[in-house]
Amino acid sequence: MKWLIYILPIFLFSCSSLPKTIQDPPNADLQLVQVLGQIDDYVNRAVRWGGKIITVNNDEQQSLIQVVQFPLNGFGEPIVGKTSQGRFLIQSKQFLDPEIFKPGRLATFSGIIHAQQQKIVDKKTLYLPVIQLHEMHLWSEQKQYRQPYYGHRYLYPYPRHSYYTRGYFRH
Repeated sequence: MKWLIYILPIFLFSCSSLPKTIQDPPNADLQLVQVLGQIDDYVNRAVRWGGKIITVNNDEQQSLIQVVQFPLNGFGEPIVGKTSQGRFLIQSKQFLDPEIFKPGRLATFSGIIHAQQQKIVDKKTLYLPVIQLHEMHLWSEQKQYRQPYYGHRYLYPYPRHSYYTRGYFRH
């Protein structure tokens, strides 16, 4: 039975459904803030970035996704609570359906820095790096449910803790 304890983690980690380029960053893990000022210096370099989708534009030749960048956790998933470094664009030759790539959806992309493109956000002109898409992963839309709070009377059933009708506790 002890052998099961040793085999189980190997089995669980080997059954991951994420692409390898999404799980692991490239050797030179470039950050968006490094690239923003000198996009031309980083053309043809591999990156793995993620964030929240803002818009999807499709035409006859390509699809273009605008993304607000967020740092990635150890699994490659964007952490929305952290500070963003800016925006970037994802370019793909395949059709990316706007119903699947909805604004607000979290995604991680890997690809090659291809060029830069000028975008106007509100009244500000930005020069955003364009990433030629290699692989991507859309993260499931998580619904946040509020957990009920039962207070200390359930955590500490000692006689010195009493519950008043207003919800206050006496120690």
